[in-house]
Amino acid sequence: MTNMYSDVIRRLELLQNRLLINEEINKNLSVDFSVRFQKNFNYLQNNFSELFGQLLNYKIKNKKVVCFENGEANLLDLRNGTLLYNESPIEQTKEQIDVWLNGKNSYIKAVNAEQTDPFCQLHFYTQNIITNDINNFIEDYPHQPKFSDHQIYSELPSIIINGGGLGYPLLELCSRIEPKFIFYIEPDMEIFLCSLGVIDWESILTYLKNNEQEIFFIIGNDGNESYKIYHQQIELHYPFLQAYQLCYSHYNSQNTDKFMEYFKKSVTYGYNSNGMFDDCLFGINNIISNTQKSKYIKINHLTKHQNIPIAIVANGPSLDDDLEYLKNHQNNFITVACGTALTALDKCGIIPDFYVAVERTDAVYNSLQEVNNNQIFECTINISVPVIHPLTVGKFTNILLANKRNENIAKYFRHSIDVLNQLDDLICCDNTNPLVANCAISIFLNLNFSNLYLFGVDNGSISLDKDHSYFSCYYTNKDKYKSTYPINDSDINNVIGNFGQTVYSNFLFNSCKKHIEKEIQNHPNTKIYNCSNGAFIKGTIPIHSKDLNLNINISNHKQQYKKYLLSEGSKAVKLDQESINSIFDKQHFCETTNAICKIWKTGYDCNSKLAIIQKMKQTYDYLYSTKSEIEISALSGSLNVFFSSIIRALYIFKNQNLTIQLINTCITRVIEFLELSKDTYKNADKLVQGEHFKYEPKIVYNCWKKEKEKE
Repeated sequence: MTNMYSDVIRRLELLQNRLLINEEINKNLSVDFSVRFQKNFNYLQNNFSELFGQLLNYKIKNKKVVCFENGEANLLDLRNGTLLYNESPIEQTKEQIDVWLNGKNSYIKAVNAEQTDPFCQLHFYTQNIITNDINNFIEDYPHQPKFSDHQIYSELPSIIINGGGLGYPLLELCSRIEPKFIFYIEPDMEIFLCSLGVIDWESILTYLKNNEQEIFFIIGNDGNESYKIYHQQIELHYPFLQAYQLCYSHYNSQNTDKFMEYFKKSVTYGYNSNGMFDDCLFGINNIISNTQKSKYIKINHLTKHQNIPIAIVANGPSLDDDLEYLKNHQNNFITVACGTALTALDKCGIIPDFYVAVERTDAVYNSLQEVNNNQIFECTINISVPVIHPLTVGKFTNILLANKRNENIAKYFRHSIDVLNQLDDLICCDNTNPLVANCAISIFLNLNFSNLYLFGVDNGSISLDKDHSYFSCYYTNKDKYKSTYPINDSDINNVIGNFGQTVYSNFLFNSCKKHIEKEIQNHPNTKIYNCSNGAFIKGTIPIHSKDLNLNINISNHKQQYKKYLLSEGSKAVKLDQESINSIFDKQHFCETTNAICKIWKTGYDCNSKLAIIQKMKQTYDYLYSTKSEIEISALSGSLNVFFSSIIRALYIFKNQNLTIQLINTCITRVIEFLELSKDTYKNADKLVQGEHFKYEPKIVYNCWKKEKEKE
């Protein structure tokens, strides 16, 4: 320890000597620094009030801006005597960016792929026709020069500057390339404050504004939090940017390295993760139907049941290892079956206490046809989110609904005071997507149970040959039921296993795991024991079922709890016909789609990639300005997918004329989608999946029918 401090002291002494030699340069720097700092600080106060508020209470204590012989500003860390840059910060930055621009960079690009349309949807029709247009166009020009991997173009959708330092990389990059959106990340608040006295922030920010380039500041956060903020910014505002993400790291530190680690681990954008036009309307109609027929769970204030063990049983491949244990301990748990896990439990003679579903289509209902023991439908309470298909609801004698945060009934009835007044005492669950396991965990954590046990919640597989329980419907009737989320058909990545082994995972499973971990953080006093032989879930306790010590018979307690939930623990929400009729404003939807079509039909410079991306921004800005929850939900996800395809198409051919032809083809398809969606929306209140065929556009239905006949 003494030697370490001695090294720091020696470094500081040497630097002090150099500063004395360059005393005149540093005096001038000090004057210039103060003037420039105050000018930039005032600019931020007037134009970036949130960032200014962050900076207001910080002081520069551990850093010092210094100059040596060449007169360039460098940054000295007073705690360890190290400099941020070498002898020439400007030249060092230029050389670093030269290397980065020429291929030593990190990026994420969406892969455009045709999607199976299982239910006849306008969304999939449009997505696939755009995909085929792009692929056919590429095949028509096989010898045309194309952009290579890691090749950076002058006009970019966005760029991340990871560790902005003293601002040199922003100046250099903006002189070489033109990103539409810039995410400027500086984890060290003092470094950013020092940069305010080094570069002319006012001029560069004014230039970006005049050039219609936008900059988002993420300042003073660790690497983990910086990535979260960055990702949330994209998802909330302009999710199509996930189609092409480019990251430049300026310097190495624990936080910049951690951000880059998260960035590299993030997967290619999942095309359907933000919702689809038809799927959204299916869900809303399901909510209305299920609300009229079923009761909602109220906030649970009882404590006498909270210690009852809850077994969350999902249909992961490791479930087979624990089915015998679950059968032998039915009286020691409240057993919750997640989706198709019910078919595996049924085959082993287990009647669960609760069943949870999330799918708004009739696929889950079809899987229920594989259940042989009809007692399950009489004794098991269906406790699901209200977007599930009415057929799935109708299969069970007892049904309860758990309000879902991102598809909250209040979201669609927000103009009806009579409806809103009934919702205050209902539970509202977060992190219920994308899969049924994280939904079930969220529901029972929000019911205040303090001991959860996970079985088959694998979020992956230790073998690519098996992705569900062999006892479930996926394997008992292979021709009819194929795996919905096959590991080997998606972007495989390796994750740490619950018991230390390597587990194959993919986008959906990683997303499910992430949402489980988020929900666990919201309930820090809960113990969650993970018996699944799958991916490790942060916040859970890995344990094999054979090592559990659960022998108390709780049959009476769980029957009491089920009775409580079905009576005073839940209530009906009454919907009047006027409120239902007001949900779908068909005239306003027509006006919205016409306005978006006009954005894309209005002339713009087809030679400019940024002009195309600006149109996407205009579309999203207009759509969110409508403040119509249904229109935003119905259109944003689909447009995001189509815009992602267009961004990909922008960066295929080096020949600009070919690019313009391809982009115009894609834009024509987007306008066609908007026109068809307008016609479809005339029957929005009738679009229940399975009954929707007669309301889908003929061109969509005929295409879907032709594909089905091929199967």
